[in-house]
Amino acid sequence: MPALMLIAGGMLALWAYFVIKPALFVVILSGIALSIFYACLRREWRTQLGWAPALVAVALPLLAWSPPNVWLLYAAMALVVPVAARRDAQIAPLYLFALLLLPGLDTVIVIGTLKLFDCGVHDMLGIGALARLALAARRTPVAVRFDLPAAALITLLVFAIARDTSMTNALRVTITMLLDCAMPYYILSRAVSRPEDVKRCMVHLAAAAAILAVILLYEVRTSWPVYNGLYNAYGLNLILLVKQRGGYLRSGGPFLESTSVAMVMAWCILAAWLARFAFRTRLSHRVVLGLLLVGLTAPQSRGAWIGLLLGTIVADLYRGRIAAIAGRLVGVATLGVVMVALAPAVPYLANMLGKSTETASTVDYRARLLTRGMEEYWKSPLIGYSQPEVLSRLADMRQGEGIIDFVNTYLFFALVSGAIGVACFIAAFVFYIRGMLRFRGALGRADRSLAVPAFLVAGLVMPMEMLVFTSFGGRCEVMVFVLFGLAAAQMAFVQPPYRRRRASYSAIAQTA
Repeated sequence: MPALMLIAGGMLALWAYFVIKPALFVVILSGIALSIFYACLRREWRTQLGWAPALVAVALPLLAWSPPNVWLLYAAMALVVPVAARRDAQIAPLYLFALLLLPGLDTVIVIGTLKLFDCGVHDMLGIGALARLALAARRTPVAVRFDLPAAALITLLVFAIARDTSMTNALRVTITMLLDCAMPYYILSRAVSRPEDVKRCMVHLAAAAAILAVILLYEVRTSWPVYNGLYNAYGLNLILLVKQRGGYLRSGGPFLESTSVAMVMAWCILAAWLARFAFRTRLSHRVVLGLLLVGLTAPQSRGAWIGLLLGTIVADLYRGRIAAIAGRLVGVATLGVVMVALAPAVPYLANMLGKSTETASTVDYRARLLTRGMEEYWKSPLIGYSQPEVLSRLADMRQGEGIIDFVNTYLFFALVSGAIGVACFIAAFVFYIRGMLRFRGALGRADRSLAVPAFLVAGLVMPMEMLVFTSFGGRCEVMVFVLFGLAAAQMAFVQPPYRRRRASYSAIAQTA
């Protein structure tokens, strides 16, 4: 019997090493990141987070690399939030936390030869969160008028992508947008209500960013895109591009794409910066911010740095901290001068600043895309063209991998929906930003630090800049609707119909 146990243990160890070896690395890196993060938190916030984030961080990579087929992984992902969220107040934070830790691994749902829609890890995670939300004792009563801008933008996306295509494609796009955009919006708008709930989301985003930072730095150090092998393991067809700049991997972690992970990291760093209330001391807060900022260097995305700087300025303007803005701008300008001076001797800095030959080609492509795109836009400025026609008209802009990379979201909307679509896109952001400005006084009475509304205002302004340099899709798109949902919930929180209901929630809120 001992011999059999020894043989079985040896076989299990060999299986773990050769089959889920990447998962073991991810678990170890996640453990290091969370150990640093938890050590820097106040005791009450360690208690609030509990062990759920740590268990999720360990479970997800083991789940991703273990099942024999992707459908078992999907089933497991649907159980993550219902199992981990022991209290209603944990639904939204744990959903956001888990959303950032694995790639999508989408597969096609088909009936016969009819392709219905794509389903993946993030979709099943959201469906599980919806099921858990349905069992919650309280849900935020959001007025329809707060939902309309998000709904209008989703409708615009369906129109832009499915325009002049078949009915089956239009249905497919509609289902995809409901899963990718409407579901995250609904979960966040209904699962949070008070500023304290949003604070939990901010701290969970910071914790996820700590894990991402360590993994991104590990990928750069080893030149190993850890998560790419999952697609081959499950037989999922996807063109995976491993990008380098200056001899260094532009790591993407579980996002697989460097620009997207940098953009989401910028949001998470903003959340961590404004979550000073959760950390023991100023030094511990700076330790976490330092880790996250170093991690943000790994994707080598200049747009994310500009967006983060803009976000901090907007947040301080919202809170009336003008002196802090001046000091930060002086510090950034000084650092910029030093980096420019060192760039000729340090290739990594040269690439980050756009001073190298490799980055020059990227800048040239963006300029040519804007020029050619505007040429076509002015031929149909009001309603634009269908997506297939846009691809045909801009065929000369195809890159080596055979795609037209629309690295300017505003240009994309101008081409596929005209000025009307661009106005609708911008108006959705303006609506929620205006709501945070309008209700600043009421939210300030509920949260004197103004950390929550400042995060939402700055978080909504940031993509309006960053999307000038990247496309609107993936988890960047999801995070925009997450912020819309959080803003709608906070606007509902200060409205009279909600205030009348708030008394009936007080007993539940105290135990949440």
